[in-house]
Amino acid sequence: MEPELFSEWRLFEKVALEQLRNFGIKEISKFRLLEVMKLPSFYYESIKRWALCEDMVLRFDWLCQNDYKKFNNITQRAKYLKEISPTIRYKAIKVEENYSQSIMEELLKLRIPIILNNNIIGRDGVSYEIEFGGFLYDIKLRWWEDVPYEWKEIQCFTRRIIRDFDNMLKDEEYADLPDYSGKLWLKPVTNTVITEEMVNFLKQFSGFKKVDVTRIYELLRLQKRLFLEPNYSHKDFTNIKIEFDRLGLDIEFI
Repeated sequence: MEPELFSEWRLFEKVALEQLRNFGIKEISKFRLLEVMKLPSFYYESIKRWALCEDMVLRFDWLCQNDYKKFNNITQRAKYLKEISPTIRYKAIKVEENYSQSIMEELLKLRIPIILNNNIIGRDGVSYEIEFGGFLYDIKLRWWEDVPYEWKEIQCFTRRIIRDFDNMLKDEEYADLPDYSGKLWLKPVTNTVITEEMVNFLKQFSGFKKVDVTRIYELLRLQKRLFLEPNYSHKDFTNIKIEFDRLGLDIEFI
């Protein structure tokens, strides 16, 4: 990857992983009980997340190997829009609630020490994450490749439920990730004439609604990123970006 694209890729990677980890399960099913992630090094295959809800099993795939190619060089990058959306898809299947409960009962029987005597380091290979808990507590464990001896039980459990979930989902069709929300930011305004039309346009966003015209002019000259809107739809972002471009403004969706 060319150096001038590396920083853009790293930001894109951060956004993609946040979307993969934080997509609102409540929009699809009931309360989330358990999540597992598999993260290969160097993007040679997709990064996967499995989720067990009270009545559903889901799998999310970020096709990072495909997105990574879009940043290979300047010529390749120019083929795509300035704001690239991560290629994330998912599949889901309904399950009986007693199945979900049996998985959690099995997990409760495992003994997982918190402190380990482990000095393993490495760069290549596959990392795993497992997370479970409720509103008042939450536990996340992460390990690289083979776990220390003390965590062998959780490793075996994790690998088995990945196989079980994939077997359950193998005949299900993938769907594109539903529309999701993020925060909308205005990047620093540089070499752009601040006009009355621009100011009136920005006043529609919650970050500027209670600010008078004089203050808006002052904020735009601060040369720092400015908050526009919380919980903004990505679909709306792609549509309204045309208006920002027309006014010489650059926005960010995170």
